[in-house]
Amino acid sequence: MSASLTEAQVRERSKTVIRRIGWRMVAVGDRLTLRRKVMGRKPGEPLIRITEAEIVAIDREPLDTISSEDLAAEGFPQMTPCEFVKVFCNSHKGCRPDSTVTRIQWRYLDDEPATRRIASVAKPAADHELDEAHGRTVKYNGHLDGEIGDQHPGRLPLANMNDAETQTGQEL
Repeated sequence: MSASLTEAQVRERSKTVIRRIGWRMVAVGDRLTLRRKVMGRKPGEPLIRITEAEIVAIDREPLDTISSEDLAAEGFPQMTPCEFVKVFCNSHKGCRPDSTVTRIQWRYLDDEPATRRIASVAKPAADHELDEAHGRTVKYNGHLDGEIGDQHPGRLPLANMNDAETQTGQEL
């Protein structure tokens, strides 16, 4: 899952909620790999992994019912609910203030801010994923789902990965 607009909040572990259009395929207990950017990468631009989280709650609700408390959990404590709704609608084609969105809440699997765990990370080759959580690169076969992992039905398997963790079936 992309955290491009709230990377600093994810690294600080202050962001624990996100709203998405759709996303009905997730379930409590699913793992998320939070990344710098997933969609819109340039050719050869690596997937940069920030950390992993586990979904603890999922709700479907109108976008314009967001509370001030949830704005802080979203990583935008300085915004008003109206400002957040306007920004969200402007960045999601066809979204209206009363559109039903999926509210996903997670817990971090490591709870330690990423800035304390990583001193430096080398830039990977184009066919590698940068794993900032562990300070290494992982070669992948180009079919990496990367957002939820292989435990969810309908997802591409994490096969042909050249990484000991994925050989044991664990999520990246």
